[in-house]
Amino acid sequence: MSIFYLTSPVEKSYAHFKKLCEKCEVWYVTTSREQDFDTYNEIVRQMELQKTSNIFLTNCPSTEGNMATQINYCAKSVSLKKIIAIYNIDSFPTEEVFDYVNVNMRELNIFQQVSFSDDSLNKVMGSAQRWQNRWSIIYELGKILEVSKSNFGFIYTIGHGFFITNGFFQELGMYSEDELNEDNEFGYRLRKSGIKIHPIPFLEKVGFFSYFIVLR
Repeated sequence: MSIFYLTSPVEKSYAHFKKLCEKCEVWYVTTSREQDFDTYNEIVRQMELQKTSNIFLTNCPSTEGNMATQINYCAKSVSLKKIIAIYNIDSFPTEEVFDYVNVNMRELNIFQQVSFSDDSLNKVMGSAQRWQNRWSIIYELGKILEVSKSNFGFIYTIGHGFFITNGFFQELGMYSEDELNEDNEFGYRLRKSGIKIHPIPFLEKVGFFSYFIVLR
């Protein structure tokens, strides 16, 4: 199983996944759009400090594009037989998540996880965090419970906490690099094609600040 991780900082996530060396590979994906290469250099530094056999680094050479460009670039360099999982740098999925997906994944299956954050925030940011948690727990989780009674599954993808076999991902055309919200567009294509998105029964813990920015 491969995980594609994007953005920075990396020290905490590097230490987290070092402990999961038997569960997954982690691919940090940077981009040449970041002209100072701060993120790339920080990952290299952590690789030297926290030596492990399951963490890798690749840089998307394009000076244009978006997150979809980075993910598609990395997917093309990974075996089609791999299960890929897409997360942001502030996510810390647990062993149970990988065990669940490994046991339940089939070639044409897709899995989606719902997230929450519990950072100590006050005032405007605290209010925004509560709003986002309300959306995730009440709306998204509520929809999962609702659709679990049917045969269709989750109704869209979020773009992190997302699992798919690489072969199926490429067969579906991967992410559109022309859309602002590539995950939303991809989920629309899945829904239109009648492809079921399976919920993961474990919440994804994220850091709110960067999570808030990434989701725009």
